[in-house]
Amino acid sequence: MAPLKGLKGLGGGGGGGPSEIATGGSYSDSARPGYGVHTFTAPGQFKVISSDLQTIEIMMIGGGGAGGGGRHCGGGGAGALYYASSLSILPLNNNPGDIAIVVGEGGAGVPVGRGEAGETTIFNNGGTPFTREATGGGWGGAHPAPDDSGGQGGCGGGRAHAGGGDPGQATGAPGGTNGTNSPNAGWGNDGGQCGPSRAGAGGGGGGYNAGENGEGPENGNGQGGDGGDGLAYSVDGTPYHYGGGGGGSANPESCNNACEGGNGGQGGAGSGGTCCGPRTPGQAGPMGRAAGQSPTNFAGGNAGQGTGSGGGGGAGWGGDGNGKGGDGGDGICIIAYPI
Repeated sequence: MAPLKGLKGLGGGGGGGPSEIATGGSYSDSARPGYGVHTFTAPGQFKVISSDLQTIEIMMIGGGGAGGGGRHCGGGGAGALYYASSLSILPLNNNPGDIAIVVGEGGAGVPVGRGEAGETTIFNNGGTPFTREATGGGWGGAHPAPDDSGGQGGCGGGRAHAGGGDPGQATGAPGGTNGTNSPNAGWGNDGGQCGPSRAGAGGGGGGYNAGENGEGPENGNGQGGDGGDGLAYSVDGTPYHYGGGGGGSANPESCNNACEGGNGGQGGAGSGGTCCGPRTPGQAGPMGRAAGQSPTNFAGGNAGQGTGSGGGGGAGWGGDGNGKGGDGGDGICIIAYPI
């Protein structure tokens, strides 16, 4: 995209106020030199003022799914990540105007049972074929409950241990790499499988790769599957990772055996809870836009906000009770153009 020349107060690449080109979200013309950047962390309107602005760079991600609550619970899947280096914003009448932005919230974890799926982030430019959507992530499977399967979403949630079920499938496409254009469905990968003999639960899928499978057996040193890693984009001038999958939790037959929750994927995802060993809650995955918080009492880690990452699965055992599933991170939409 070439700089927007001829606009009042601009010299084809210099600084300028947002009112001269477009408004909406949180605006900066200094975070990424030579670009105007609008960041939406909540629903809003991207209002195009200058008719010279006809294409934009855009990155958006759906809200992350929550990890399952209980024990042996799967990690939540990340939201699908959509990116276009040059997206036309000209509707059929060739007159840019107000474009509605919906930012998907992350799913909320619960003490027992599957948590919520993440919500979809939408760039609504008058419907097909101009609208783009980034589907929210799938929930992590839960035990004890009938909800052992991971949920379908932009990235799938990890499967919990129980009598059956499957990892969540992704609606996003696999094969994403850092900074690359995505298909319209966005980047996404499946959740991980439960380990053998009902031990560690699967990690949630991430934008870069699938969630890892858990390891077992239940009466040994169980290991929750790591969440899939996210992808790095620098639309706002900083190469943050977005869209990591939540880690699965692990529970042994009794708390005399060691076990570990899976790590949250790169991108600020929550890791899986652990009921034994050091008894530490899940932590946030590395290199996210925002670090997640770490609840107590065997809970899965919450994902960082604005990352679209998945929450970690909860852990627990017998009299120790059940661990709450980690919350998924809210999505985000970032728009940039040369100034």
